[in-house]
Amino acid sequence: MSKSYTIGSLARQVGLNVETIRYYQRRGIAQEPTKPPRGIRHYTEEHARRLRFIKEAQKLGFSLDEVGELLSLEDGLHCREVEEIAGNKLAIVRERIAQLGKIEDVLAVLVGKCHLSTIVNSASDRIIDLPCLPASRAGYCSCEWRIRNQAAIGV
Repeated sequence: MSKSYTIGSLARQVGLNVETIRYYQRRGIAQEPTKPPRGIRHYTEEHARRLRFIKEAQKLGFSLDEVGELLSLEDGLHCREVEEIAGNKLAIVRERIAQLGKIEDVLAVLVGKCHLSTIVNSASDRIIDLPCLPASRAGYCSCEWRIRNQAAIGV
């Protein structure tokens, strides 16, 4: 006999909350079993499998609309459509990776140029000079932070 879940036990099994499952049902991407007269709905392992797929697809960056499209094609007869949807998502992911690579390069240069020098003016004042980022539209760098009460922060 196959496993049967209430919505609460199903939610725990797949790592979602009940309201998320109900939301997916309202969106039409998760099925709601029929409710027997004076009874409670019973979910199957197939419901759990579908919810796990939705959760994993979202982790991979698919929107719920895209997940719905993929699920509508799960009969195995629509490889071309699945390939198109997944191929489009792959192109987006590769573009994001390229953008993140550019950001990484800029940050690496910035970190390499920055330096940290500390001048102690008195026992209660410390100036930390971070001459690396323009602080105003005038283009000058004003990255001095005055930290008061060194004892309060353990310095």
